[in-house]
Amino acid sequence: MKPRTPQYAISVACILALAWLPCVAADRQIAITIDDLPAGAANWMSATEINQMTAKLLTPLREQKTPAVGFVNEKKLYKTGEVDERIKALSMWLDSGFELGNHTFSHASLNRVGLKAWEEDVIQGETVTRMLLTQHNLKLRYFRHPYLDTGRDLQTRREAEAFLVDRGYRIAPVTLDAWDWMYAGVYDDARRRGDSALQQQLVSSYLSYTNDVLAYSEKQSKDLIARQLARSRPHWRIAGGDSQTWIPIHHPRRSLKRSGLRLAR
Repeated sequence: MKPRTPQYAISVACILALAWLPCVAADRQIAITIDDLPAGAANWMSATEINQMTAKLLTPLREQKTPAVGFVNEKKLYKTGEVDERIKALSMWLDSGFELGNHTFSHASLNRVGLKAWEEDVIQGETVTRMLLTQHNLKLRYFRHPYLDTGRDLQTRREAEAFLVDRGYRIAPVTLDAWDWMYAGVYDDARRRGDSALQQQLVSSYLSYTNDVLAYSEKQSKDLIARQLARSRPHWRIAGGDSQTWIPIHHPRRSLKRSGLRLAR
């Protein structure tokens, strides 16, 4: 995901992608992921606020039986006096039947820190997540690149991918992004100022933009790369769990249903 204002990105790093072909129209799928757990703005939030936000996010996902994967930055767990409560937020994901993936320990960009330091950050980011998954008889199998940075040159990309595969990861791509994180900071400011009119305007604008992004991406997948997308699962990222404090998950979900897309993990 991309950097943001204090409403940084959720740890709802969500993926969204579309696939289209007339012959497979009945099985067009979309996978939802949420980045930067336990919360995109964890550095500015208390453990209580993080857990309240997590419950608010997971409740509609669970009630609507929406598959989702949350990608973790474990560095955000380590705040003095709050570690156990912050880990509780991750446990809530697994207790609700969802899955966790690795987003590196510190949200390190492969393009900036270099391969060796990035590999160490990946490994450091496995500790708590792998332990929690094991307790639920699950394996750590998904990785999301911070900032979607996969390396500045082909050799680095190949070595990074080989490293991840060797550790048992599948790389989670992002093929469609409705940029909810761009709205979140503005909405949060409007909420602090009590500007309810602007809050409603932002929600309406975001939902309209999401519909436009869906339509545009589907057309592009049809016209340009239909064959490639038809062979892989489409992904939609809702970038940032913090965004779910202002845009209920069921609203974009309705857009997906109207588009005929099936939610999948």
